[in-house]
Amino acid sequence: TALVSELSSHVNPRRIRAGELVRVEFGPQDDLRGIGLSVGSEGRIDALRSEDGFDVRFTPAVVTKQEVRVAGTIESSFYEALQQTGESPALAAQLVEAFAWDVDFFRLRKGDWFSLIAEKQYSDGTFTGYGPIAAARFHHNGQTYEAFRFTDSNGNPGYYSPTGAPLRKQFLRS
Repeated sequence: TALVSELSSHVNPRRIRAGELVRVEFGPQDDLRGIGLSVGSEGRIDALRSEDGFDVRFTPAVVTKQEVRVAGTIESSFYEALQQTGESPALAAQLVEAFAWDVDFFRLRKGDWFSLIAEKQYSDGTFTGYGPIAAARFHHNGQTYEAFRFTDSNGNPGYYSPTGAPLRKQFLRS
């Protein structure tokens, strides 16, 4: 129970998810020598037996970000066009939110296209998700729409469209 208490001071056990790696080391007498635990994209925790119990150490993950341009043309579906870019469908929700007031995503046509600039995030070299879309264009039904991310004076993120009339501000959930 002392080990569980020590580990709990470094990580919330409720944040541990199925699929995360756990390493358990035993000594020659089948005594527990240490435990290693990956904690999502945050890092890892190592607990090694010492004379006083366990020394618990948290090592944060090396987080890197890469700006990418993604572009696609709709041939049959928006999802398929995004999938053909090699990117995750997770970007679809962000793009839909950015153009929610301009593009009817239920009436997309063959030949409609999109391009966007987003941030890909990595933890220790493993892709963990996308940051917000910084800028995007969507061509739909003969018209091209643009959206650029901004933060207002209260710190609320949103998108504005220089092609919209009048200037539209759409605030997002953080």
